[in-house]
Amino acid sequence: TIDMLNQFWWAPQSRTDRRKPISRTALTEAMPLETYIRTLDIDYRTVAKLDAKLKKLLGEASMVRVTGRPTDINDHKLSTDMKINIEGRSALTDDGKFTGEDDTFINLPGGEVFITPNNVNGILIVDGTIALDKSYPLKHPLAVKFRDGKFSLSQMLCSDKILVHKIHQTIEGHIKNLRKIKKMKSVSPKTIRLYEQNFYRVGELGIGTNPKARVSQFLVESEKAFGTIHMALGSGYEPEAKTVHHEDMVTGWRTPLTVEALIDRKPVKILANGKLVLT
Repeated sequence: TIDMLNQFWWAPQSRTDRRKPISRTALTEAMPLETYIRTLDIDYRTVAKLDAKLKKLLGEASMVRVTGRPTDINDHKLSTDMKINIEGRSALTDDGKFTGEDDTFINLPGGEVFITPNNVNGILIVDGTIALDKSYPLKHPLAVKFRDGKFSLSQMLCSDKILVHKIHQTIEGHIKNLRKIKKMKSVSPKTIRLYEQNFYRVGELGIGTNPKARVSQFLVESEKAFGTIHMALGSGYEPEAKTVHHEDMVTGWRTPLTVEALIDRKPVKILANGKLVLT
């Protein structure tokens, strides 16, 4: 149902109607009214200018480096340290505007710039919110190791065993769903191969740009907060990066991050110790 509503700009309206998608969809979560009022009452022109600057910078970058302070996880000192290859990719914005030809959907609240990585290597310490069957605020940090652009359930570490079990349960549920789709032949063999190929890939790097958003129990707010980034397991935002799931993970809330984009072999800081310096 989501794929039917949330039609991406590269897809035709339908198999028989080859026009660009004409539906427009706003996606959100059930949140308190106070949260909507606070996060929607922003200066959209300022957010749009920042998003445009970030989009241009990421479009010119070949690599993004993300680092953070050491954190204790199950008697191990671990820290966020990732190299994210984005060479040749185009960044996208969710700045609250819904007027362009390619604006087929937005999140409410808005405020992020995001891109589909080519490759990711390193460790991510998740300390904010994670989206599974619903949004879960983390009580304990979660370490996720990426290798050659992929994640593995065996390479996750957290003292919250209930959360780890929930992640395993969610991913295994998507595996069963993919097998069911394949058996029913509800999509083409080519699409099935694409879904299988991308199932364990990292689909997104996002940077929050909403000055009034906070990391909370709601993923749709948390991923927009200043000073945070989010990575997504599964489906990306390119035609060749689709699969059957997409789990966002927000970090940078309790453990400040430094984020640098590499442009012509020169680092350009985006976040410095949790503070947005690209303004």
